[in-house]
Amino acid sequence: MNLSDFIIHVQSSSQQVVLLEGTRALPFSDAPRLTALSARLSTLLPSARFRSGDSPGSDEMFLHGLATVPERVELVAPRDEPRISLKQARRRSLHDVPPETLRELVSLGIQASPRYSDLFNRYIGNELEPELQAKARDLLRDTLKVRGCHRARLAPLTAALLYLNRLAPDRGNSGHIHRVCALLDVPVWSQDVWLKW
Repeated sequence: MNLSDFIIHVQSSSQQVVLLEGTRALPFSDAPRLTALSARLSTLLPSARFRSGDSPGSDEMFLHGLATVPERVELVAPRDEPRISLKQARRRSLHDVPPETLRELVSLGIQASPRYSDLFNRYIGNELEPELQAKARDLLRDTLKVRGCHRARLAPLTAALLYLNRLAPDRGNSGHIHRVCALLDVPVWSQDVWLKW
């Protein structure tokens, strides 16, 4: 798929929401390309909202390109405290999600990443030590980024551009996001495609 096809796909949706994010282990040489692409997309998709996870690496580089349109950025974090400063961005966290939606996120998270089923179930039961609570929150936040939540004013995704870890594309949070997108029929383009745009 080329850039024109991607633009047509996003514009065909009534709620244009594009996820821009990926690995924290971003090669230095690719960083400016993420910033340039997100800036270009903000111009080519004037009605779109751009969602990210507010993490160092790929997220941060994509967000630099959106600095001129912060009001169209949605930062979804595991907790309320921001990591990256984009003052006018809309910030959401798991605290904005009602309990019934949190249970849906857990169910979807287990479907996408069954190896974390015990982690998710113990999180709901409040049976985790702080380090594992943080891991569960990160994965549930990633699930929320794709699914959305009406009460948190987050529409479901239209498309995702992910920078996957080249050595382990199915691992980590980006791999989890990729699987959640597949479950919810959200098209995903990896860097192998969009770095050519």
